[in-house]
Amino acid sequence: MPRAAEPPLWCLDCEEAGRALTRPVVTGEVKVGTRMVAATGKRCHTDEVEHHKAKRRHRAARRHGLDAEASRRTLLFQRGVCFFCRRATGRTKALAVDHDHRHCPGAYGCRDCIRGRLCGPCNQWWGWIGEDLTVVERVLWYGQHGGIAKYALAVDEEGEYLYEPMLRDDKNFIPRPRKPMAAEPHTTGPGDVPPG
Repeated sequence: MPRAAEPPLWCLDCEEAGRALTRPVVTGEVKVGTRMVAATGKRCHTDEVEHHKAKRRHRAARRHGLDAEASRRTLLFQRGVCFFCRRATGRTKALAVDHDHRHCPGAYGCRDCIRGRLCGPCNQWWGWIGEDLTVVERVLWYGQHGGIAKYALAVDEEGEYLYEPMLRDDKNFIPRPRKPMAAEPHTTGPGDVPPG
């Protein structure tokens, strides 16, 4: 009776890369990030972890119709970081594949509607605002003008707002003076009311 093939004793990836064959093959489970995953029984610990990370990095892209090369090129084009925040690298959690839900309304899009890779918080924020660009404009305005409190605290001698208050359904709200003013309000510290 023929014997079953013996499992390799040394890491196949090390052998293929021409590294010294000093690392034994791992069997059982290896820790990848915070999860334990089954080892393939063909690689050393270092290569086994990298193999599972690479599989995880490209799993989401495959669901959207991208092969590993297209996924790698997308990440490379973004320099391997989230396109919005430029902080997340996908090392601890893979970057999400952002796609246009108007084109493919389901959980997964197709190759034609993929827009890029985002970290979880940025992808959730983008979905939460409903991809509404007026929200992005307001966020930019808010950051550039130091918030909105100084406009809310700008009142005349009778206690009337110097700026039109926001209406609840006004999506394009930017504080506008009720009457012509020389300059934007300025506060010298928290709680100080700007000169009227």
